[in-house]
Amino acid sequence: MSKKISKKMPLHDSEVKISVVIPAYNEADFLPRCLDSLMAQKKAPIFEVIVVDNASTDETAKVAEKYGVRIIHESEKGVVHARQAGLEAAKGQIIVSTDADSFFPELWVHNIHSFFLEHPEASGLAGNYHFYKGPLWARVMPAVLGFFIWGLSLIIHRPVYVSGANLSFRKEAFPGYDTRYYQGADERGVLLEIMKKGRVYVTLKNPVETSSRRVNQGFWHSMIMTVGYYYGYNNWRTKKKGYSKIGSPPAIRTEDRSTHAPLLILQWVIVLIVGFMIFEIIKRHYDVW
Repeated sequence: MSKKISKKMPLHDSEVKISVVIPAYNEADFLPRCLDSLMAQKKAPIFEVIVVDNASTDETAKVAEKYGVRIIHESEKGVVHARQAGLEAAKGQIIVSTDADSFFPELWVHNIHSFFLEHPEASGLAGNYHFYKGPLWARVMPAVLGFFIWGLSLIIHRPVYVSGANLSFRKEAFPGYDTRYYQGADERGVLLEIMKKGRVYVTLKNPVETSSRRVNQGFWHSMIMTVGYYYGYNNWRTKKKGYSKIGSPPAIRTEDRSTHAPLLILQWVIVLIVGFMIFEIIKRHYDVW
């Protein structure tokens, strides 16, 4: 039987230490924005920043060194392997999961710290995110999804989804990441484990900004390839067979939308062709128009 976190053992301010874990693969260009925002935190307790260099071939480690943060090297590629290495190295009672292409408001760590002090029964806190300078659909969808998850959590007292870019949990509540999975083990995988030890709350008051580099590939590519293939199908294969050869989505290290122009055009050409075919099928079948 899993042991619940005792409501009689609240954390005192002097006992709390937070570890912000940041997996990083070839993130030399985006990491400074992330670390600058962490260095600028206000009212925060003493916290450590752990950058896990996940076999980068650029200057990621050197960039991290300039900020004086802890650097862990993980040779096994994959965000889940990197997060596990960071978890094992972390000294904090509270683990804060985020990404190298994210950046944070100045009270972000303070708000996380305050939450766990005020909620000793909580095992985790899930926050929302916004895509920085993303296309319109990518700005609207996370806001709608975040509000839905928050509202549903008030009814069923747990979230149905969490983002690895803004997730905090008690280290004692989490046994470790399932490194068989390339995707999802650092989100829903964490959620399923920490729910066994206490309540997981959702907040919309402590968001992070994250790079729009992946959603800049377009709506259809994001839904079909990123969500459907690399996340959904990849997880299904791993759960069924115990492994998957699909791996992680290709790394994107630019926010320049023009680099995706051919892909964006191709998507809409395919959509128009499919739409026309469906229209013709309906027209012939129902003898309309």
